[in-house]
Amino acid sequence: MKKTIFVIFALVFISPIVFADSPAGYVYGYYETDGYCIVNNQRLHYWLYNTITQHNGYWSQLESAFISYVEKLGWTVDYDNYQHISPNNELALSVKRMMITKNSDLSMTIIEFSRNSGSLIINGYDDELDIWFTEVYPLIK
Repeated sequence: MKKTIFVIFALVFISPIVFADSPAGYVYGYYETDGYCIVNNQRLHYWLYNTITQHNGYWSQLESAFISYVEKLGWTVDYDNYQHISPNNELALSVKRMMITKNSDLSMTIIEFSRNSGSLIINGYDDELDIWFTEVYPLIK
């Protein structure tokens, strides 16, 4: 009985603390790591995922988790100005190398342009088509 109460306590109170800085930590089954790289002279923090080996490249759950995460941070997604760039031949080499080095096919970062505007950037590699793609969600506060 005491073990059951402890497990419930741990799941309810400790899990949100452990995954507080993780945009998709609560999405079941995705291994998450992170990394940093320089893009346009700006040091960016990326959350990285390997969806190919874990989920056959299926990543829409992660996209939903990312959007929920930025909304919890106080951002509003401007869906009217969403961009899908595929293939993204302009993706920074530093991002590609970071993703390859960390064995990831999907990355996410938040770029803040000012106190009231930014972008949620999702970069991915489609192994079937052998292309890099980018999803850009403008953010407004």
